[in-house]
Amino acid sequence: MNQEQERKVLKDQNGSKVRYRILWILNDEHLNGIALSITEHLPKYQAYVKNLKKNNFTAIGYARESPGEEHQDVRVGLLQKMVKKLYDTLLVDKVFVTISSRANDTITSRDTSGKNAQLTLLNQVHGNTQDLLGYISTSENICLVAIDFAGLSTNTSDLYDFILAHGSIKKIIIDLSASTGFMKYYNRDDIIDNPSILKDFDCRKPCYKRS
Repeated sequence: MNQEQERKVLKDQNGSKVRYRILWILNDEHLNGIALSITEHLPKYQAYVKNLKKNNFTAIGYARESPGEEHQDVRVGLLQKMVKKLYDTLLVDKVFVTISSRANDTITSRDTSGKNAQLTLLNQVHGNTQDLLGYISTSENICLVAIDFAGLSTNTSDLYDFILAHGSIKKIIIDLSASTGFMKYYNRDDIIDNPSILKDFDCRKPCYKRS
């Protein structure tokens, strides 16, 4: 659990100062999910992605941050952690980032005002959402990877239209390892035939941190 340590100072019965720290631990539900992710689901996922690449797929990572008042260093730091996870753990080939957009914003409307200066502070990033759109429009066999549903979109109708309009997107994978230990896999043909599959993305509860 990513939690800043809290230091406290109390006095004992003799009036001496006693220092202690609050220890945060995961509950059993989340602990079991992380254990499964490390020992079972993650290796299967990585083998799956490696096999896709052998079959001429390109794994594209996408990271998103919602608008907020946090300092630039904090926002960039959070996004950089997501980028690192997408490369190191989720084995993507390229990463595209939107610095500030809401999860239910239409994908094609993101970053239309130009490139945010904060984008240049990130390492190993190939551009923003508009750059992603340009890349997939000239590519084939794309597997799009995001960290949790909100990391991509919670607007199911727009997501369906986005997939329908871009035939190069053959697969979507959502990493839920931080919350459930699982990965969710979606095939283009299944989505086109049955749009209700995307109901998973219509998440109303608060989403887990993606970094």
